[in-house]
Amino acid sequence: MACAVPPAGYKLVPVASQAAARRFQAGVHLDESSYSAAALELQISELRTDFEELYNEALWRETRAWALVPEGSSSVTGSGAPAAEDAWAGLVGIRPATLDGPRSEGYLGFLAVARQHRRRGLGEVLLTHALNAAARAGFAHVRLVSLRCLYAAAVRLYDRAGFVSEQERHYKGEVTGLGEWVFDVCDLRLDMHRWAGALAPPGAAPPQAVITRALPQGPFEWPGRAARIREALADAAPSPGPCGRA
Repeated sequence: MACAVPPAGYKLVPVASQAAARRFQAGVHLDESSYSAAALELQISELRTDFEELYNEALWRETRAWALVPEGSSSVTGSGAPAAEDAWAGLVGIRPATLDGPRSEGYLGFLAVARQHRRRGLGEVLLTHALNAAARAGFAHVRLVSLRCLYAAAVRLYDRAGFVSEQERHYKGEVTGLGEWVFDVCDLRLDMHRWAGALAPPGAAPPQAVITRALPQGPFEWPGRAARIREALADAAPSPGPCGRA
């Protein structure tokens, strides 16, 4: 099985601190213009329903997490473990999908790369490392949930890994300061017998066909996503319809 080799200047290290992982994941969702201690605390609260393993201690005990850290960073202790999350370049975590019954299915709980470290192949390294760990753990499948419109780059990685989209759920909501938006929530699954130990080259794996299921829509406040939507708009404006302005 191929190893996930970090690019020069980065080191892959295990993460034991749930609080540090939670702060990093929340900080990635904030852009520089909206970053503050108060905004970070709000974001930490907002993400409670999205990343259960970062808040539930029982799930965290079953989660294996790793950070990519720049070589020579002060966030790495002498033992090689990260001591502070502010200098991390990326983070990934995988766990059993359920704590009850047979643990034959894995769940990719989080995959994030700090904005200043993107477009360097770090997401591919993190995803490859997590899926190789899932293979060693004996998982038959790995599942995850993502928003295709806001995390298009991540979804392209999942396509290259062999994930298929089982369904998409569309929600309409009021985003503070940005008006009404429609979000597409993707349920993705990878059959581990398809995992070859490395991602397919870019462009080799076309996006999977999806089964779309329309759900009842209702307004809701989503202040924690405003910064991420602005970031997505700056990168490439989401298309209207399944994801974008309602």
